[in-house]
Amino acid sequence: MTAIALAVAGCQEKEEEIRVLRPLVQWDDVSAVTFTPLDDGYVNLVPAGTDGSFPASLAVARVAVDEQTLQATPRQLTLATRPKNDFLAWNRLFDNLRYLSEAFPLDKHDLGEDPPTPTRLVAAARDLRAGLCLVYGRGDLSESESRARGVLYDTRTGLALAGIDARASVPDPETLTRPPEDVSSDDSYCDPRVLADRRFERLVLECVRELWSNDRPAAPEAPQEWRPEGPLRPRIWPPLPYGETLRLVPDK
Repeated sequence: MTAIALAVAGCQEKEEEIRVLRPLVQWDDVSAVTFTPLDDGYVNLVPAGTDGSFPASLAVARVAVDEQTLQATPRQLTLATRPKNDFLAWNRLFDNLRYLSEAFPLDKHDLGEDPPTPTRLVAAARDLRAGLCLVYGRGDLSESESRARGVLYDTRTGLALAGIDARASVPDPETLTRPPEDVSSDDSYCDPRVLADRRFERLVLECVRELWSNDRPAAPEAPQEWRPEGPLRPRIWPPLPYGETLRLVPDK
C-alpha cells in the first residue's frame, strides 16, 4: 500500500516545461532587397508614396528556418503558415479597413515544388490576385525574449514597401501579475512569443494605414488599340435641359 501511494504521488508531480528555442529568422530570409536593419518598429521604404497599390487584398506567408540546415549556406526555409489557424486572425486585424478587402494565408500547395523564397512567395501571391504580400517569420532570442520580423511587398512590381520588426521580453514570470482587463484563463500575458506576435500585428496595421494614406489612385488607362468613334468634345457644364442638343457653330 505504501509503494502504491508513493507511485501515485510521483505521477502527480508536475513536470517542468522545457521550451525549445526557435531559430531566429534573419532579414535575408524574408527580404529580396537590402535595407538598413531596424530594431522594434517599422520603416516605410517608399516615403514618396505608391501609385494604385490600394484597394488590395493581402497574402500572408510565415516562414521558418529548417533546423537541419542551420549551419548550411544558404539556410533552407519552410512555409509555416497554417491556413485554418491564420485566416481568421489576419482578417480580424483588418476588419475596419475598407481599402484592404481580405487577408489570406499562402499554403504550400500555392508554391508547388518551389522553396518558399521571398521572390517565389510574392509571385504566388500575384498569381492569386493579391495586390500585397507579407512575408515574415518568428524566432526566439532567449527563453524570455522573442521576435517577429517581416517585409511587405507590392506584388505587381515586386517592390518592397516596408520592413517590420517586433520584439517582446518578459521578466521572471513569478513576478508578473495578470492585467486586470485580461479575463482569459491562459498565461499569454507573460509569454514573450504571444506578446511579440501581438506587437507585430499592431505594427503591420499601422504600416498599412500609413502606406494607404500616401497612396495615389492609379490613372485609368484606355484599352490597347482603342480608338474613339468620333471627335472628342469637352464636357458640357451646366448640363442641357432634357431634349436639347448642343449646336456647334464653326469658327469664322
